Amino acid sequence: PLLKSGGKTNNSVDNNFSFRLDNFHSKPSLLLYKPKQSQAMAGAGDSSSSSPSTTKANNASGGEVVKKNKDASKEDDKYTDAKPVSFFALFRHGTSADKTIMTVGIFIQCCVGVSFAAMNLIFGELIDDLSSPTGSVLDATSGAIKVMLLLAVVFAVLAFVGMSFIPYGAARITNRVRNEYVKSVLAQDMAFFDRSKPGEVVAALAEYTMDFEEGLSIKLGEGLQASCGVLGGLVVALYFSWQITLMCLIGVPLMAISFYMVLQSGAGSDGLLGKEAYESAANIADETLSSMPTVASFVGETKAAERYESRLGEAESAAIRQSKKLGLGTGLLWGSFYAMMALGFWWGGHLVTSSTEQAMVESPIPDDFYTNDIYALNRVIADQTCKYRPPGSFGKGDYILYTDEALDACVCGIPWSSIAEALDTSDVDWAVDARAMGFSGDDIVIIECGCSAGEAGFNLTSNCVSPGRTVAVFFCVMIAGFMLAMIPPAFQSIRKAQLAAWKLYQIIDRHPDIDSSPSASGKMVTTMEGRISIEGLHFQYPASSTKVFDDINLEITAGETVALVGESGSGKSTIARLVSRFYDPQEGRVCIDGVDVRDLDVRSMRDHIGIVSQEPLLFDDTIAENIARGKPGPDHATMEEIEAAAKAANAYSFIQAFPDKFETKVGARGGKLSGGQKQRIAIARALVGKPSVLILDEATSALDNESEKVVQSAIDNLVGKAGTGGGITTIIIAHRLSTVKNADRIVVIGSKDGGTSTANGSTIVEIGSHDELMAKEKGLYKALVGGADGDKKGDNITSDAATNSLLEDVTSAEHGTDHEISAVTASSKLKSEDDDDNTQSTGSDDKKLSQKEKDKQLDQDFKKIDKNRLKSYSKPEQCHFLVGLVACFCTGLAFPICGTLFSLM
Repeated sequence: PLLKSGGKTNNSVDNNFSFRLDNFHSKPSLLLYKPKQSQAMAGAGDSSSSSPSTTKANNASGGEVVKKNKDASKEDDKYTDAKPVSFFALFRHGTSADKTIMTVGIFIQCCVGVSFAAMNLIFGELIDDLSSPTGSVLDATSGAIKVMLLLAVVFAVLAFVGMSFIPYGAARITNRVRNEYVKSVLAQDMAFFDRSKPGEVVAALAEYTMDFEEGLSIKLGEGLQASCGVLGGLVVALYFSWQITLMCLIGVPLMAISFYMVLQSGAGSDGLLGKEAYESAANIADETLSSMPTVASFVGETKAAERYESRLGEAESAAIRQSKKLGLGTGLLWGSFYAMMALGFWWGGHLVTSSTEQAMVESPIPDDFYTNDIYALNRVIADQTCKYRPPGSFGKGDYILYTDEALDACVCGIPWSSIAEALDTSDVDWAVDARAMGFSGDDIVIIECGCSAGEAGFNLTSNCVSPGRTVAVFFCVMIAGFMLAMIPPAFQSIRKAQLAAWKLYQIIDRHPDIDSSPSASGKMVTTMEGRISIEGLHFQYPASSTKVFDDINLEITAGETVALVGESGSGKSTIARLVSRFYDPQEGRVCIDGVDVRDLDVRSMRDHIGIVSQEPLLFDDTIAENIARGKPGPDHATMEEIEAAAKAANAYSFIQAFPDKFETKVGARGGKLSGGQKQRIAIARALVGKPSVLILDEATSALDNESEKVVQSAIDNLVGKAGTGGGITTIIIAHRLSTVKNADRIVVIGSKDGGTSTANGSTIVEIGSHDELMAKEKGLYKALVGGADGDKKGDNITSDAATNSLLEDVTSAEHGTDHEISAVTASSKLKSEDDDDNTQSTGSDDKKLSQKEKDKQLDQDFKKIDKNRLKSYSKPEQCHFLVGLVACFCTGLAFPICGTLFSLM
């Protein structure tokens, strides 16, 4: 059975775990779960009628894990209710400079995408130049090489500028969106947080803004570059040879699909599912191993191991599916690539042959070319040029001269005008020998026949399709295919950015009913007496269907101390929230100094109200800074004010016991302090601002008896009409009798019929001092106090009123439960931590010196491992490894083979 003490978990129970017996006589099953998170202020003190923003207990994956629906586990499910904004709406928070930067980056990225086709054209021209005997190889290729180098420099600069400008502009815009989002969130009312899904407000800063920036920066640049690359490549390819282009396009869809499969193999649902499964398995292992005594006591080792293995099985299945997708995508990618290359070159060769034959028919070689002496020098050059090595000789066989039609086509394909120019200027051997024999460029007859009758090469008016044009068209189509696969992921990210923008803009554009921003309208509050009146109040939380109050009327005079008591869920803390105007009532009104709080400026009104909640939140800063944050306005609290507030809250003595005193760091959420110390610092933070209204919501619940008495005495001396604080109006919400009995008035909240149920709304049942309420024979307050007294004497509490009594903590307090570390102990703890840090720093040299010995010991231990045992783990998969290695080796050979075949063309 669970151990309970006053409705709170007993300290002897492990808070991290809970157990359930499936059957009293059967084997117990271990349920592991994370402890409940702290309730937000909107839910503290009110259980049944509290704000729906109260966070629920989160079950971790270590216990009875509820299996997630695979579709629900996808990352995009967070945008199921979102509508994409327009593309241009992504830039609405950018300045003129931001938009200019983005525009320049987008234009440059488009230029870079189009420029890929230009490089292919230069490469094709280079191939044609190499096949033309116009001089040395350097002379033939120098022009193309210079252009390629120039393009390389230009493209490098453009790509750098483009991919720098777009992310830079996107980061600036995203940061402005973040700022606007935070400003809007800070200005929202509590109803907004009640309706928000748990963690969604914080997740927006981490997830939505990241998706927004990714789609607006890198992915936008990649998408535009790929789109322009596809468009430019296809336009250039169609321009120079629509026949080859259409033949190559047969393999482009398959290439694009396969490349997309490769890109998505690790980013799809299987990748996310595998990651979640590994995280789930890690949680099981962590929770089980960290509490082995508890697990062993319930004989839960086997079940924990089974759950761990099941999660690993899910991860393994997801990884196998990923590997299959990757393998299939890779195979289809290279298969389609080589198939497209074969089709393109086959069809390109056919076009080269057919166009050459057609050109020879239309413009034949001169009939007397082989007999007329005027062509003597032309024939000599043709004999040196029109020859080839047999296929398969790899450039090492003897040359064979072309004959018949092949010789005629070769002669007509020679650029005679370039040869004539080279003869007079070139330093190649044949030109030097020709000049030595008395020949010059004028002795060469410019023959125009076959492919040389028009403009050959890269011109639409050319009569022939050249090999260089074929190669250029093929690579234009191939690169377009690769880039086509990059478009869907990029535009998917852009669409996700549009959905994320919708989520963010919904919050940015939301105008709360209770506006606490500096620009909000309302009467400014410069001074406050502290008179509070509640008239005909009817209220229920915006996100709840349960009514909290039914016709509440209460007058609190300035400087009066009023205690609110009642059953759990009766609405005590709700009154404090209404006074602070975290919510507005549906009927009735709440007035301060005779003015409806809805007519006051929210920010200036709250500057005069101090709140101390049950679970105080301290910032990761010094004690002095945490206390100083309680002072409103631009002026920082002085050290005298900070020390005075600390003394009033009985915090001065333990603060002085710390080595750094008020400069002591409290850690994240005050983690370096005990609960009682945090509470007293929170009280000091509320007092430093010298509020006119002070709300203490379980302000002393975390203190031990002695500290509670001292703090309560300090508060009693400060508040009240005769207090040193100048008559602060105080509203106390507490469980302890010692906290409420000295109040000027005690307001008992309950149901109209005097019962324990407040499902139909609470109202004020009794009002009076402690003595007046105790004098009522059948009063609810007396019943609560009596129930607590009965519990203190050891009697069993059977009534609901006694069970849920607000005063039940008297029992735990009088039994001596200690909730905090003493000042000396805390000081010693901090000092010991400093000593540990010093010890670690001084011992770091020893660790460095012994690192070699550790590595040596590790090597020795590794040698002791049974290698056969390690091999046995992978034995079932050894055949897969072997086949995979052989396949990878063969795949690698395909590249040099392809290069060799390409050179023989």
